[in-house]
Amino acid sequence: MNFDCEKLNSLDGNREDHVLGLGNLRVLMLRKLPKLEALPMCNLTSLDRLVIRECPQLTERCKKTTGEDWHKISHVSEICIDGVKTPEN
Repeated sequence: MNFDCEKLNSLDGNREDHVLGLGNLRVLMLRKLPKLEALPMCNLTSLDRLVIRECPQLTERCKKTTGEDWHKISHVSEICIDGVKTPEN
């Protein structure tokens, strides 16, 4: 399937349209989302694997220890950003 999500800038939705159930995700793969500004605000504690490709804003925000969203994913056992696996936490 091919989805045109190049304009997507948030996974949180707004007050009327929240993305529900992300807290139970085990695997999250985000690809070609150049305007996605941050990971969702919901709790991602069940996440085991995160793959981010071609999402420049997320790449910066998810940098190990220094990224603004690192605290949301530091527990994830497998993180791969633009083809590079993040070493063990």
